[in-house]
Amino acid sequence: MHAPEEAPEVVPEAVAPRSAGVDVRFTGADRVILVREPGGERLALRADGAREVRPGHYKIEARFGEHQFPVGRLTVMAGVDVTLSCDVDFLTCKPR
Repeated sequence: MHAPEEAPEVVPEAVAPRSAGVDVRFTGADRVILVREPGGERLALRADGAREVRPGHYKIEARFGEHQFPVGRLTVMAGVDVTLSCDVDFLTCKPR
């Protein structure tokens, strides 16, 4: 009598953990920096694409030409990507 063969152990494929961050983009400014509140961590957004940002509260600073201005505030929520629309005439950046 033969001993039953053991079935090979099945190892599930590793799944990379989903990041808690969301993608934030901007239009209409030369540069945008988010300043985390509290703490003051400064995150420069990329002009050519999105940057992953952790949920939380941020001050928004934008550069138009040679000058940088405080232009608003942003609350980043988990799972909600954001595009900031910046306006040099009104010195604002708002989510759209």
